[in-house]
Amino acid sequence: MLNWTVQIPQFLALAFANFILGWLWYSPAAPWFKTWVKGTGLNPDPAKMSDADKARMPFLFGGAIVSSVALSYVLQVVVRSLNAETAGQGASIGLALWAGLVLPVLLGTLWEGRKAVVVAINAGNYLVVCTVFAGILAVWR
Repeated sequence: MLNWTVQIPQFLALAFANFILGWLWYSPAAPWFKTWVKGTGLNPDPAKMSDADKARMPFLFGGAIVSSVALSYVLQVVVRSLNAETAGQGASIGLALWAGLVLPVLLGTLWEGRKAVVVAINAGNYLVVCTVFAGILAVWR
C-alpha cells in the first residue's frame, strides 16, 4: 500500500534543491553548458533572445517549479512506501525510478529530433536527482 503522507520540511527542501540543481546543471558554470546549448539550438545570451522566447520564460520557470514539486512528492511517497531505511536503499529506489520512468521518456524525445547529447545531459541530471534525493529521503526521517 502506498504511504501518501509527506513530511513537509523534506518535501520543500528537496523541491527547492531540485530547482537549484537544475539551474546549476544547465548554467554556464556547468562544463557541458556549451554542448547543451549547441545541441538545443538555444541562444544563451538573454540580450539576443527573441520576444517570443522572453514571453515563454514565465511558463518555463513555472513548469520547472511544478516538476520540482512533483518529483519531490513522488520520490517521498515511493521511498516511504517501500520503507527504505538506508541511503543505499533509497538510492536504489531512485535508480529504479529513473531507469523505468525517466529514461524511457527521455529516450522517446529522440523521435522528436532531440539530439542524443542533449538527452544524455538531461538523463544525467535526473539520474543524480533521483538517486541522491531518494537516498537522502530514506535516512531523513
